[in-house]
Amino acid sequence: MAEAAEIAGVGHAAAIRVVKAGVRENEICAEGTAAALKAGADFVRYFRVSSDPQVATTMRWPQATEREIQEGELVMMDIIGACRGYQFDVFRCTCAGEADEKKLGVMDAVLEATNAAVEATRVGTPAEDLVNVARDVFERVGYAQYSRAFMGHGIGLETVEPPLISPGDHTELQSGMVLCIEPGLSIPGVGGFCIEQEVVVREDGPQLLTPFEAKLW
Repeated sequence: MAEAAEIAGVGHAAAIRVVKAGVRENEICAEGTAAALKAGADFVRYFRVSSDPQVATTMRWPQATEREIQEGELVMMDIIGACRGYQFDVFRCTCAGEADEKKLGVMDAVLEATNAAVEATRVGTPAEDLVNVARDVFERVGYAQYSRAFMGHGIGLETVEPPLISPGDHTELQSGMVLCIEPGLSIPGVGGFCIEQEVVVREDGPQLLTPFEAKLW
């Protein structure tokens, strides 16, 4: 799992290097996909790149279009694939050039919420408690109404495995579980933003499998 997560980081690093105004979404997708494959990925199921105005819809398809990114736009990137049969699934986001104050506020809030949920990943903690931790951050900064209910999932030989980081999942976290933690916001007129970290549940606290840079703005 650690090797797979590292490959996801290689893909994101390659993609982020080409993010700028005037670059097409599919160019970013191609860079990230190629780098992950060269680094040893079995496959890259997709490297989704979404930019304004579509960026608030994280599940948009196709994975990337010929749309040219404009100055100051949010860019959301999601890489999913596998290495030696073990899956990786990692969101990273950035801005093409300088972001305005509202977008900076959204990005900072999501990073804080993600970090808080990661820190709360402890043995015996119910999965849904991680949602509450992230929502507490969003509530404090006035964005709770724009947060997603679904904030992550288990990962291993399948991309999405139990437990689900969502309201109503009372599964107590166990040592050795690997989770994708991904609080997100979608705010009309501002955009969408999500950061996803892969974490191993350990007796002595969370082990981060995705230590590569999360603040890309």
